[in-house]
Amino acid sequence: MCYIGTGFVEFHGGHFIAYVRQKSDWMKCDDSVVSRLAAGVAGKWPSLIFLEKLRRQGRVEPAVSSLAPGALAAAV
Repeated sequence: MCYIGTGFVEFHGGHFIAYVRQKSDWMKCDDSVVSRLAAGVAGKWPSLIFLEKLRRQGRVEPAVSSLAPGALAAAV
């Protein structure tokens, strides 16, 4: 199985910052400020990572798409 990173959360300076992949760009979500990262995400230290499973044909399949609302919380 192959996975692609779609986002992650980093603890920085006393609060959490989210990074989200949008097509080929990475977006930084810091409180109410959202900005595009020109340098990418190399060198970041994530606390939590979000992944999507790749199908064999190269198409992306959401890793938790088949879960009913609340199922993830119940599974943890």
